[in-house]
Amino acid sequence: MVENMKKIKNIGNAMIVVGLLLMGIQLLIDIIVPPVLIAGLIITCIGYIYFLIFWRCPFCRKQLPFQGMFGMEYCPYCGNKIDD
Repeated sequence: MVENMKKIKNIGNAMIVVGLLLMGIQLLIDIIVPPVLIAGLIITCIGYIYFLIFWRCPFCRKQLPFQGMFGMEYCPYCGNKIDD
């Protein structure tokens, strides 16, 4: 179960970072390339939606908080260990 939580965290963070990088590249290049900006925005939104759907405690299934997600070891609701 812990591996699944790490995988969920890595996938969600990767989507958000890729989306933000695409938007940043579009702003740095300053070429009118709306598809790159739109793609970055869509990928970032999908990353946040991914977290809203899957970032849950594997035991009590409650939505885990986003703040402190990197150091979170125990579910703040049920107290079960969710990370190594």
